[in-house]
Amino acid sequence: MSTWLDQVTAVPTIGLLTEVGFLSTQEYVSILRPTLEKFCAAAKSYAIDSPGPMNLLVRTSDGFNYKFDETNVVVDFKALSSEARPMGSSPSSGSAPPSPSLPFSNLLDMCIERILQLWEPLAKIRPRRLQRIGLMATGVFDPGPPAPGVAAFVGHLEHPWPLGSRKLAANVLAILEDEVGVRTQCHHMIQMNKSEEGATLALQLDWQRVWTVPREAASGQMASLLGECKTAAIDYFERFGRGELRYASKPSD
Repeated sequence: MSTWLDQVTAVPTIGLLTEVGFLSTQEYVSILRPTLEKFCAAAKSYAIDSPGPMNLLVRTSDGFNYKFDETNVVVDFKALSSEARPMGSSPSSGSAPPSPSLPFSNLLDMCIERILQLWEPLAKIRPRRLQRIGLMATGVFDPGPPAPGVAAFVGHLEHPWPLGSRKLAANVLAILEDEVGVRTQCHHMIQMNKSEEGATLALQLDWQRVWTVPREAASGQMASLLGECKTAAIDYFERFGRGELRYASKPSD
């Protein structure tokens, strides 16, 4: 399933928010050791950190990060060296953002496969009910318009000012669907900075499915849940990228 995000510098994050489940760092290591050892062996190097007594963070040199705490299981891809920068950071003057080694779609599939492998042993040994699934795309773009929808989003935010803006920072949490027991929403986070040295634009689309009553998510159920969420998230990202949302028109000069 290709997407306009394959054509730009964009990387994925997959996050599972659960009910509170208290596991110590040592318990995470014990439960997840075979899977994490496999991930670490496939990379050239790795680093393990414990930011707190119930936290575990594993970074591998192939660009993937694995994060665990009492309510979160997260897999993301940060790339090597400067391939992916934090939202709002600027590339060096006159340089274009480097591209990840694989397209967004491939990296997303890899993140999903890895979080499934991590969820299975956790769900079997310490089951947790699921509150939210999040799929996020983070992109840092060239000054030129990366996609019609990004330009339309910027134009919508600049609507009150005919001459545009030099700096822009916004976070819009939009409700996409709201049904009994489940809500679908998306954060649209953007930072743009124009200067004499050039322009930078960073965008995060954080699509989320939220269960108002936590649901069971046994290891055998998670694959189909993530598949459904991936399809819905990419469909929305595509609508956003094509500029098909109901934006206000920018006033004429």
